[in-house]
Amino acid sequence: MIRRWYLYAVSGITLQAVTWAVIGLLRGLLAGAGAALPQSTSLQLSVVLIGLPIFGLHWRWVQREAGAAELALRNEARPVYVHVMLLAFVVPWLFSAFWLIEAGLQQLPNTTSASLFPDATAGESVVALLVLTGMLWYFNAQRLHLAAQFADDVFFCGVQRLAALLLAFLSFSVALSASASLLGWLLFELSPQPAGVMFAALPSGEVAALLTGMSAWLLAWRFAQRQFAGGAIAELQSVVRKLYLYVLLFAGMLTTITNLALVLGGALRALLGLPAAGDWQPLAAAVIVFGFVWAYHAAVLRADGVQAQVAGGQLMVRHLYLYLTAALGLGAVLVGLGGLLTVLIRWPYESDQREPLGGVGAWRSAGGFGRPADRAHSLAIRK
Repeated sequence: MIRRWYLYAVSGITLQAVTWAVIGLLRGLLAGAGAALPQSTSLQLSVVLIGLPIFGLHWRWVQREAGAAELALRNEARPVYVHVMLLAFVVPWLFSAFWLIEAGLQQLPNTTSASLFPDATAGESVVALLVLTGMLWYFNAQRLHLAAQFADDVFFCGVQRLAALLLAFLSFSVALSASASLLGWLLFELSPQPAGVMFAALPSGEVAALLTGMSAWLLAWRFAQRQFAGGAIAELQSVVRKLYLYVLLFAGMLTTITNLALVLGGALRALLGLPAAGDWQPLAAAVIVFGFVWAYHAAVLRADGVQAQVAGGQLMVRHLYLYLTAALGLGAVLVGLGGLLTVLIRWPYESDQREPLGGVGAWRSAGGFGRPADRAHSLAIRK
C-alpha cells in the first residue's frame, strides 16, 4: 500500500517537473537568442534528462502493478493520482488562457491591464497551452478508462466528484470577483459624472478572468450536475455536494445582506443630509452578483431536495448552515440596536454625536416650535 502511494507520488512530481522544463525550453526557443538563454536552457535540459528516466521507471512499475487484476480492484491510489494530475494541469492551463485572452484584449483601444503577471506574452501562453492540452488529453483518457472500469465504485465516484466540485468552486470564485468588479465599473460609467470626468478604460484583466473562470465553472459544474442527475446513490447522498452548495449559499447570503445594508445606510445618510461615506456602485454590484449566487444555489438545493431526501451528513450540513445564519442575523440585530441606543443616549450631551440625527435638528429648526423664542411667542398669543 505504502509502496503504491510512493510510486504514484514520485511519478506525479517528476512528470510535473519534466513538463514545465519542456515548456521552459520551448519558450526559450521561441524567445530567440539572449544572454539568459544558455543558462536557463542548461537547467531545463538537466531537469528533463534527470526527471524523464525517473518518471519512466516509476511509471512502468505503476503500470505493471495496475495491470494485475487482483491489485487493480484494490488500487485506490490510481484515481487519486489521475484527478490530482488533472487539477495540477488544468489550473496552469487556465492561467495561460487568461494571459492569452488578456493579451488579445490589450490590442483593443481604451483598455487597461491589471495582470498579476505582466511579463507573460501571447507566445509563451500559446506554448504552455499546447503542452498542457496534451497532458490534459492524456490524463482525461486515463480518467475515462477508470470510469469505464469503476463506474459504480463509491471511492472512484467520490474522488471524481471532489475534483469536479473543487475546480467549480475555485473557478466560480474567480468569476464572481471579476463579474463584481466589471459590474461596478459599468455602474460607475453609467452614473452621472461631474463635468470633465472621462470614461475609465475597460479593465481587460477582469474581462479575461471572467471568461476563463466562467468557462471552467460551466465545464466542472455541468459535469457534477450530470453525475447527480444519473441517480446513483453515492451522488444523491453526497455530503461534499451539499457542503459545496451550502458554502456558496452562505457566502451569497452574507455578502448580499452586508452590502445591501451598506447601500441602505448610504441612502439614509443622503436622506438625513449627511455626506456620502463612499461610492455606491461597488456595493450595488456586489448585491446584484451575490444576490444571483444566493438565489441560484437556493434553487439548486430545492431541486436536489425534490430528487432525493436529505439525510445523515447532508442534514448536519444543512443544520450547520441554518444555525450559522441565525447566529449572524441575531448578532447583526444586536450590534445595530446597540449602536442605535449608544447614539440616542450620547446625542443630547455630545455635540459631535449629533450628526447621525442632523435631520431631526433641521426639522426642529424648520418647524419653528422647537425654538425658545417661538414658544414664548405662542404663549403670548394664547394669553
